[in-house]
Amino acid sequence: MKTVYILWFLFYIIPVTVNAQNISINATVDKTTVALNEQITLTITVNGDVSNLPQPNLPQLTGFNAYSAGSSHNISIINGKVTSSISFNYILVPKSVGKHTIEPITLNYKNQTYKTDPITIEVVQASQQQQQPSIQNQKRTVTVPKDISGKKIFITLDTDKKTAYVGEQITLSFKFYRNINLLGQPQYVPPSLTGFFSEDLPPQQEYYVNINGVRYLVTELKTALFPTAPGKYTIGSAQLQCNISEFSPDDFFNDDFFGNFFSMGKTKVLKTNPFEITVLPLPESDKPINFSGAVGSYKITTKLDKMDIKTNEPLTLNVIISGVGNLKTIPEPVIPEIKGFKKYQTLSSLNISKQNYKVQGSKVFKTIYIPQVSGKYTIPEIYFNYFDPETKTYITTKSNPITVSVAQGTKESAPGLTLATANDIKLIGTDIRHIKTDKLNINKNAKLIYKNSIFIILQFIPILSLLVTYGYKIKTEKLSKDIKYARFTRAYKTAKQKLKNLKKTITVISKLDSEEATKKIKKYYDELSNIFIEYIADKLNMLPAGLTVEILSEELTKKNVPGEQIKKVEALCREFDFARFAPGQITDKTHIENIYNETEQLINQLEKSL
Repeated sequence: MKTVYILWFLFYIIPVTVNAQNISINATVDKTTVALNEQITLTITVNGDVSNLPQPNLPQLTGFNAYSAGSSHNISIINGKVTSSISFNYILVPKSVGKHTIEPITLNYKNQTYKTDPITIEVVQASQQQQQPSIQNQKRTVTVPKDISGKKIFITLDTDKKTAYVGEQITLSFKFYRNINLLGQPQYVPPSLTGFFSEDLPPQQEYYVNINGVRYLVTELKTALFPTAPGKYTIGSAQLQCNISEFSPDDFFNDDFFGNFFSMGKTKVLKTNPFEITVLPLPESDKPINFSGAVGSYKITTKLDKMDIKTNEPLTLNVIISGVGNLKTIPEPVIPEIKGFKKYQTLSSLNISKQNYKVQGSKVFKTIYIPQVSGKYTIPEIYFNYFDPETKTYITTKSNPITVSVAQGTKESAPGLTLATANDIKLIGTDIRHIKTDKLNINKNAKLIYKNSIFIILQFIPILSLLVTYGYKIKTEKLSKDIKYARFTRAYKTAKQKLKNLKKTITVISKLDSEEATKKIKKYYDELSNIFIEYIADKLNMLPAGLTVEILSEELTKKNVPGEQIKKVEALCREFDFARFAPGQITDKTHIENIYNETEQLINQLEKSL
């Protein structure tokens, strides 16, 4: 009986193996030595034999300000094998002189972690000529507060327009004026931007202006805003915290000369006033029936990777929408079905440029077709509608038709059919046995195997195994193809693992002296804040960069998260900000552990609510 069960398991319980996907990731920079006022392009390329690749995880870039510069996606099918590659581009602006290391960039896919090699960047001081801020000959429009008389330092926040259509770019400019020395790097807190998509517009500018006969050095940061809905919206207050020098050569003979000279300076906190933006709805008159919401100025073109092809070979159609506007929100145009062709899923890639502080570039939609029948075929025009805020009209643009020639490829033979010849037939042995007429000893009282309860239970195991295997396959395919689902599903597990790794830092901090502990504490709170914000961003399918407390509160409210938890999120974010800006004031191990525990508990609570 035991032998029967063992044989049954050998035949029915088959181990499931998953082939590792051939995935690689690498990171490159356009230069490894850069001046302080220059910038670097970081390109992360992910290659794999799957159609949908997950997004890599950027490390903490402590030595740089990072700005997204778009991505590009390529996919090909060769002999039935899908090969895909995606490149993510970032602009890095160095913040300080010295050697900075870009830690390994990771990619998590099907329980495997892939890493890039670390990259070392040397940031050198700009040459004397480069250090001088540009003194523009052209006239600049300078909007400053009325009460700046006698001020040596102040900030402004303004936009290039106060009224705009939904989806139209508004350029937000933050300017920092000073004619006094700074002690250390200023801390900038951007305004709340509820109701807008935002895009950084690098690089920052530095130049001199004269106001009422006083020469100021100006640092200007620009951000592109795209309104999401009509109505009146408030741009919140921007804040800048900096240390300024109070030392003056005129104080040389004063008693406080040496005290001022060796002091840490004076901390100034500057704020701008909030102001209102009016967002107009798009006009209803003359709106195309299939209008998808694109605002800007665009054109559409199509391109095939080959004009002559054989049946059963892949053909790639590239639909390119290029121009000025918020390309990220442009949906897929209606790509036609072609009779005689098998059509596969359309993939998109994004190439963004921010030349002259205008968001522009192209979005490419790639569709794979497999021709089934030979002949000449025409890919018809593809239409695209958009609203142009400059002319205040709807515009319809279209691509040119393309003709492709399909020749007959090699026909596939019927699989698995092989006929034997007479010479192939040999007598191996006899397989007929005579019937025995002797009496057999049959136990009539023995229990039949098919009536055995254990045997009956075992019949359900193959079905259960198939169901489990099928469910696992469906889940893994969804995780690889649906980025939103993958981020939502893995957010909690990823956050818990990062928290576990970070907990070791608390013990290390308690053993350091005060100066080293202060540096370590700032880094610790940076990482803890990133873990918390990235967790919420993954659950909400949003980018963690630029998530303010106001945006978090608004989005969590939309998800019906309890108000008590939202208040805890706001309080914890303020705690993170305070700890990062004043790490020297939080050195108590008990307090550090309490913040860690609060973060962990709040993530557990949010996991049940989201």
